[in-house]
Amino acid sequence: METKIKEFLYTNVERKLFSNLETAYELAAVAKTFVDSKLVFLALKLFGCLLMHMNYLQWSVDVFTLMRDIGYETLNWSFLLQSFDFLGRSLSKQAHYKESIIAYKKMLQLAWVTDSQEFEVKAYFGLARQYFYE
Repeated sequence: METKIKEFLYTNVERKLFSNLETAYELAAVAKTFVDSKLVFLALKLFGCLLMHMNYLQWSVDVFTLMRDIGYETLNWSFLLQSFDFLGRSLSKQAHYKESIIAYKKMLQLAWVTDSQEFEVKAYFGLARQYFYE
Protein backbone atom coordinates (compact mmCIF):
# COMPACT_ATOMS: atom_id res chain seq x y z
CA MET A 1 0.00 0.00 0.00
CA GLU A 2 2.78 2.40 0.90
CA THR A 3 4.57 1.85 -2.41
CA LYS A 4 1.35 2.59 -4.32
CA ILE A 5 1.00 5.88 -2.46
CA LYS A 6 4.62 6.80 -3.14
CA GLU A 7 4.20 5.84 -6.80
CA PHE A 8 1.06 7.98 -7.08
CA LEU A 9 2.74 10.96 -5.42
CA TYR A 10 5.82 10.62 -7.59
CA THR A 11 3.85 10.46 -10.85
CA ASN A 12 1.64 13.35 -9.73
CA VAL A 13 4.65 15.55 -8.87
CA GLU A 14 6.43 14.49 -12.06
CA ARG A 15 3.36 15.37 -14.12
CA LYS A 16 3.20 18.84 -12.53
CA LEU A 17 6.90 19.46 -13.15
CA PHE A 18 6.66 18.49 -16.80
CA SER A 19 3.57 20.63 -17.30
CA ASN A 20 5.52 23.56 -15.76
CA LEU A 21 8.43 22.76 -18.04
CA GLU A 22 6.17 22.81 -21.10
CA THR A 23 4.61 26.09 -19.97
CA ALA A 24 8.03 27.69 -19.47
CA TYR A 25 9.18 26.46 -22.88
CA GLU A 26 6.08 27.92 -24.52
CA LEU A 27 6.65 31.18 -22.66
CA ALA A 28 10.24 31.33 -23.92
CA ALA A 29 9.08 30.61 -27.48
CA VAL A 30 6.44 33.35 -27.33
CA ALA A 31 8.83 35.84 -25.76
CA LYS A 32 11.30 35.39 -28.63
CA THR A 33 8.73 36.92 -30.97
CA PHE A 34 8.71 40.15 -28.94
CA VAL A 35 11.07 42.95 -29.73
CA ASP A 36 11.72 43.67 -26.05
CA SER A 37 14.89 41.84 -25.07
CA LYS A 38 14.00 42.05 -21.39
CA LEU A 39 10.99 39.77 -21.89
CA VAL A 40 13.09 37.27 -23.78
CA PHE A 41 15.74 37.37 -21.08
CA LEU A 42 13.24 36.87 -18.25
CA ALA A 43 11.53 33.98 -20.05
CA LEU A 44 14.87 32.30 -20.69
CA LYS A 45 15.91 32.89 -17.08
CA LEU A 46 12.74 31.21 -15.86
CA PHE A 47 13.18 28.31 -18.27
CA GLY A 48 16.87 27.85 -17.45
CA CYS A 49 16.29 27.89 -13.69
CA LEU A 50 13.49 25.36 -14.06
CA LEU A 51 15.74 23.11 -16.12
CA MET A 52 18.53 23.43 -13.58
CA HIS A 53 16.15 22.62 -10.74
CA MET A 54 14.95 19.51 -12.58
CA ASN A 55 18.58 18.41 -13.21
CA TYR A 56 18.50 18.90 -16.98
CA LEU A 57 21.85 20.55 -16.57
CA GLN A 58 23.17 20.49 -20.13
CA TRP A 59 19.97 22.10 -21.38
CA SER A 60 20.19 24.74 -18.68
CA VAL A 61 23.76 25.53 -19.78
CA ASP A 62 22.47 26.00 -23.34
CA VAL A 63 19.72 28.35 -22.14
CA PHE A 64 22.10 30.37 -19.96
CA THR A 65 24.55 30.60 -22.87
CA LEU A 66 21.73 32.02 -24.98
CA MET A 67 21.01 34.50 -22.17
CA ARG A 68 24.68 35.52 -22.20
CA ASP A 69 24.53 36.07 -25.96
CA ILE A 70 21.46 38.28 -25.57
CA GLY A 71 23.36 40.29 -22.96
CA TYR A 72 26.27 40.78 -25.36
CA GLU A 73 23.95 41.75 -28.23
CA THR A 74 22.03 44.32 -26.20
CA LEU A 75 25.05 45.46 -24.15
CA ASN A 76 22.99 45.03 -21.01
CA TRP A 77 25.47 44.47 -18.20
CA SER A 78 22.83 43.28 -15.76
CA PHE A 79 21.83 40.51 -18.18
CA LEU A 80 25.45 39.49 -18.56
CA LEU A 81 26.13 39.41 -14.84
CA GLN A 82 23.07 37.28 -14.17
CA SER A 83 23.79 34.92 -17.05
CA PHE A 84 27.38 34.35 -15.89
CA ASP A 85 26.09 33.68 -12.37
CA PHE A 86 23.58 31.07 -13.55
CA LEU A 87 26.06 29.61 -16.02
CA GLY A 88 28.61 29.16 -13.25
CA ARG A 89 26.04 27.47 -11.01
CA SER A 90 24.87 25.11 -13.70
CA LEU A 91 28.40 24.14 -14.72
CA SER A 92 29.29 23.59 -11.09
CA LYS A 93 26.38 21.19 -10.64
CA GLN A 94 27.78 19.18 -13.56
CA ALA A 95 31.23 19.11 -11.89
CA HIS A 96 32.71 21.16 -14.76
CA TYR A 97 34.70 23.23 -12.32
CA LYS A 98 37.20 24.73 -14.78
CA GLU A 99 34.44 26.07 -17.03
CA SER A 100 32.61 27.33 -13.97
CA ILE A 101 35.75 29.17 -12.82
CA ILE A 102 35.94 30.87 -16.23
CA ALA A 103 32.30 31.99 -15.95
CA TYR A 104 32.83 33.35 -12.43
CA LYS A 105 36.04 35.15 -13.47
CA LYS A 106 34.20 36.87 -16.33
CA MET A 107 31.46 37.77 -13.89
CA LEU A 108 34.03 39.23 -11.50
CA GLN A 109 35.69 41.30 -14.24
CA LEU A 110 32.33 42.63 -15.36
CA ALA A 111 31.34 43.39 -11.76
CA TRP A 112 34.51 45.46 -11.38
CA VAL A 113 33.80 47.40 -14.56
CA THR A 114 30.17 48.07 -13.68
CA ASP A 115 30.92 48.65 -9.98
CA SER A 116 28.39 46.04 -8.90
CA GLN A 117 29.33 45.01 -5.38
CA GLU A 118 26.55 42.42 -5.16
CA PHE A 119 27.81 40.45 -8.13
CA GLU A 120 31.43 40.95 -7.10
CA VAL A 121 30.69 39.17 -3.82
CA LYS A 122 28.75 36.44 -5.66
CA ALA A 123 31.67 35.95 -8.03
CA TYR A 124 34.18 35.65 -5.19
CA PHE A 125 31.91 33.20 -3.42
CA GLY A 126 31.47 31.13 -6.59
CA LEU A 127 35.20 31.13 -7.28
CA ALA A 128 36.02 30.03 -3.74
CA ARG A 129 33.55 27.19 -4.01
CA GLN A 130 34.94 26.05 -7.35
CA TYR A 131 38.55 26.16 -6.21
CA PHE A 132 37.55 24.16 -3.13
CA TYR A 133 35.91 21.41 -5.20
CA GLU A 134 38.51 21.39 -7.97
